[in-house]
Amino acid sequence: MRRKIRETQIGEILKELKPNKVVLFIIDPKKYHSTHLKILKGIIEVKKFSGIYITVNKPYDSLVKYLKENGISTENVFFIDAISKSVSQEIRLTENCLYIPSPSHLTDLGIALTQALENIERKEEKFLMLDSISTLLIYNDFETVAKFVHFIVSRLRVFGLVGLIISVEKILDEKMINILMEICDEVIEI
Repeated sequence: MRRKIRETQIGEILKELKPNKVVLFIIDPKKYHSTHLKILKGIIEVKKFSGIYITVNKPYDSLVKYLKENGISTENVFFIDAISKSVSQEIRLTENCLYIPSPSHLTDLGIALTQALENIERKEEKFLMLDSISTLLIYNDFETVAKFVHFIVSRLRVFGLVGLIISVEKILDEKMINILMEICDEVIEI
Protein backbone atom coordinates (compact mmCIF):
# COMPACT_ATOMS: atom_id res chain seq x y z
CA MET A 1 0.00 0.00 0.00
CA ARG A 2 1.22 3.50 -0.84
CA ARG A 3 -0.20 6.64 0.72
CA LYS A 4 0.61 10.26 1.41
CA ILE A 5 0.37 11.70 4.90
CA ARG A 6 1.26 14.88 6.73
CA GLU A 7 4.15 14.92 9.17
CA THR A 8 1.62 15.34 12.00
CA GLN A 9 0.17 11.88 11.20
CA ILE A 10 3.38 9.95 11.90
CA GLY A 11 2.16 8.98 15.38
CA GLU A 12 -0.87 7.26 13.83
CA ILE A 13 1.36 5.23 11.52
CA LEU A 14 3.61 4.19 14.40
CA LYS A 15 0.62 3.09 16.51
CA GLU A 16 -0.22 0.56 13.78
CA LEU A 17 3.24 -1.03 13.81
CA LYS A 18 3.36 -4.69 14.66
CA PRO A 19 6.22 -7.22 14.50
CA ASN A 20 7.21 -8.18 10.95
CA LYS A 21 5.78 -4.97 9.49
CA VAL A 22 8.13 -3.00 7.23
CA VAL A 23 7.41 0.60 6.31
CA LEU A 24 9.27 2.71 3.76
CA PHE A 25 9.10 6.43 4.49
CA ILE A 26 9.73 8.66 1.47
CA ILE A 27 10.41 12.09 2.90
CA ASP A 28 10.52 15.56 1.38
CA PRO A 29 14.18 16.67 1.72
CA LYS A 30 13.09 19.90 3.42
CA LYS A 31 11.33 17.87 6.13
CA TYR A 32 13.93 15.11 6.45
CA HIS A 33 15.39 16.10 9.84
CA SER A 34 12.10 16.88 11.59
CA THR A 35 10.37 13.79 10.18
CA HIS A 36 13.31 11.53 10.99
CA LEU A 37 13.24 12.77 14.61
CA LYS A 38 9.46 12.25 14.89
CA ILE A 39 9.77 8.68 13.65
CA LEU A 40 12.58 7.88 16.08
CA LYS A 41 10.92 9.66 19.00
CA GLY A 42 7.71 7.74 18.32
CA ILE A 43 9.34 4.32 18.09
CA ILE A 44 11.83 4.76 20.98
CA GLU A 45 10.18 7.14 23.43
CA VAL A 46 6.45 6.53 22.83
CA LYS A 47 6.30 2.85 21.79
CA LYS A 48 9.32 1.97 23.98
CA PHE A 49 10.86 -0.28 21.34
CA SER A 50 14.55 -1.07 21.41
CA GLY A 51 16.40 -1.86 18.24
CA ILE A 52 19.08 -1.51 15.64
CA TYR A 53 19.84 1.67 13.70
CA ILE A 54 21.88 1.43 10.49
CA THR A 55 23.38 4.82 9.73
CA VAL A 56 24.82 5.64 6.34
CA ASN A 57 24.24 9.39 6.71
CA LYS A 58 25.75 10.56 9.99
CA PRO A 59 28.74 9.18 11.86
CA TYR A 60 27.83 7.41 15.10
CA ASP A 61 29.19 10.12 17.44
CA SER A 62 27.38 12.91 15.57
CA LEU A 63 24.16 10.94 15.36
CA VAL A 64 24.09 10.04 19.06
CA LYS A 65 24.83 13.64 20.03
CA TYR A 66 22.07 14.87 17.68
CA LEU A 67 19.53 12.40 19.07
CA LYS A 68 20.34 13.23 22.70
CA GLU A 69 20.10 16.97 21.97
CA ASN A 70 16.60 16.29 20.65
CA GLY A 71 15.51 14.28 23.68
CA ILE A 72 15.80 10.79 22.20
CA SER A 73 17.44 8.15 24.37
CA THR A 74 19.97 5.89 22.66
CA GLU A 75 20.31 3.55 25.64
CA ASN A 76 18.37 0.69 24.00
CA VAL A 77 19.58 1.19 20.45
CA PHE A 78 22.46 -0.67 18.83
CA PHE A 79 24.09 1.16 15.92
CA ILE A 80 25.72 -0.08 12.75
CA ASP A 81 27.76 2.78 11.35
CA ALA A 82 28.66 2.55 7.66
CA ILE A 83 29.99 6.09 7.27
CA SER A 84 32.49 6.95 10.05
CA LYS A 85 35.38 4.88 8.72
CA SER A 86 35.04 6.39 5.26
CA VAL A 87 35.15 10.00 6.50
CA SER A 88 37.45 9.89 9.54
CA GLN A 89 40.70 8.30 10.65
CA GLU A 90 39.62 8.37 14.29
CA ILE A 91 36.60 6.50 15.57
CA ARG A 92 35.61 5.94 19.16
CA LEU A 93 35.05 2.25 19.75
CA THR A 94 32.01 1.40 21.83
CA GLU A 95 30.01 -1.70 22.71
CA ASN A 96 26.97 0.07 21.27
CA CYS A 97 28.18 0.26 17.66
CA LEU A 98 29.71 -1.82 14.88
CA TYR A 99 31.65 0.09 12.24
CA ILE A 100 31.59 -0.86 8.56
CA PRO A 101 34.31 0.48 6.20
CA SER A 102 31.91 2.24 3.80
CA PRO A 103 28.30 2.33 2.56
CA SER A 104 29.62 0.51 -0.52
CA HIS A 105 30.50 -2.55 1.60
CA LEU A 106 27.02 -4.05 1.68
CA THR A 107 28.30 -7.57 2.36
CA ASP A 108 30.02 -6.31 5.53
CA LEU A 109 26.85 -4.43 6.43
CA GLY A 110 24.79 -7.60 5.98
CA ILE A 111 27.18 -9.58 8.20
CA ALA A 112 27.07 -6.88 10.89
CA LEU A 113 23.27 -6.85 10.74
CA THR A 114 23.11 -10.63 11.11
CA GLN A 115 25.44 -10.47 14.13
CA ALA A 116 23.36 -7.72 15.72
CA LEU A 117 20.11 -9.60 15.11
CA GLU A 118 21.49 -12.80 16.58
CA ASN A 119 22.57 -10.95 19.74
CA ILE A 120 19.32 -9.17 20.55
CA GLU A 121 16.88 -10.54 23.08
CA ARG A 122 13.47 -11.29 21.64
CA LYS A 123 11.47 -10.63 24.81
CA GLU A 124 10.26 -7.19 23.79
CA GLU A 125 9.30 -5.54 20.53
CA LYS A 126 12.22 -4.41 18.42
CA PHE A 127 12.81 -2.25 15.39
CA LEU A 128 15.41 -1.79 12.73
CA MET A 129 15.87 1.57 11.04
CA LEU A 130 17.87 2.12 7.87
CA ASP A 131 18.40 5.85 7.63
CA SER A 132 18.77 6.24 3.94
CA ILE A 133 18.31 4.16 0.85
CA SER A 134 19.07 7.39 -1.00
CA THR A 135 22.59 7.46 0.42
CA LEU A 136 23.14 3.78 -0.39
CA LEU A 137 22.29 4.61 -4.02
CA ILE A 138 25.14 7.14 -4.08
CA TYR A 139 27.65 4.39 -3.23
CA ASN A 140 26.04 1.39 -4.96
CA ASP A 141 24.14 0.61 -8.13
CA PHE A 142 20.38 0.20 -8.23
CA GLU A 143 20.29 -3.61 -8.43
CA THR A 144 22.75 -4.06 -5.56
CA VAL A 145 20.71 -1.75 -3.29
CA ALA A 146 17.45 -3.50 -4.25
CA LYS A 147 18.98 -6.91 -3.38
CA PHE A 148 20.35 -5.54 -0.11
CA VAL A 149 17.01 -4.07 0.94
CA HIS A 150 15.35 -7.40 0.11
CA PHE A 151 17.95 -9.15 2.31
CA ILE A 152 17.30 -6.71 5.19
CA VAL A 153 13.53 -7.10 4.98
CA SER A 154 13.83 -10.90 4.86
CA ARG A 155 16.02 -10.85 7.99
CA LEU A 156 13.55 -8.54 9.75
CA ARG A 157 10.71 -10.93 9.05
CA VAL A 158 12.68 -13.96 10.29
CA PHE A 159 13.51 -12.15 13.54
CA GLY A 160 10.07 -10.52 13.93
CA LEU A 161 11.25 -6.91 13.95
CA VAL A 162 9.48 -3.78 12.79
CA GLY A 163 11.34 -2.26 9.84
CA LEU A 164 11.61 1.48 9.23
CA ILE A 165 13.36 2.40 6.00
CA ILE A 166 13.96 6.03 5.11
CA SER A 167 14.52 7.61 1.72
CA VAL A 168 14.55 11.13 0.43
CA GLU A 169 11.83 12.01 -2.07
CA LYS A 170 12.83 12.39 -5.73
CA ILE A 171 16.01 10.34 -5.26
CA LEU A 172 14.19 7.07 -5.85
CA ASP A 173 12.85 6.53 -9.32
CA GLU A 174 9.55 4.79 -9.95
CA LYS A 175 11.28 1.48 -10.74
CA MET A 176 12.94 1.42 -7.30
CA ILE A 177 9.73 2.50 -5.56
CA ASN A 178 7.84 -0.34 -7.29
CA ILE A 179 10.41 -2.88 -6.10
CA LEU A 180 10.26 -1.45 -2.58
CA MET A 181 6.45 -1.54 -2.62
CA GLU A 182 6.71 -5.25 -3.35
CA ILE A 183 9.15 -5.83 -0.48
CA CYS A 184 7.67 -3.47 2.13
CA ASP A 185 4.23 -3.67 3.69
CA GLU A 186 3.59 0.02 3.30
CA VAL A 187 5.07 3.04 1.55
CA ILE A 188 4.40 6.35 3.28
CA GLU A 189 5.12 9.63 1.51
CA ILE A 190 5.54 12.65 3.76
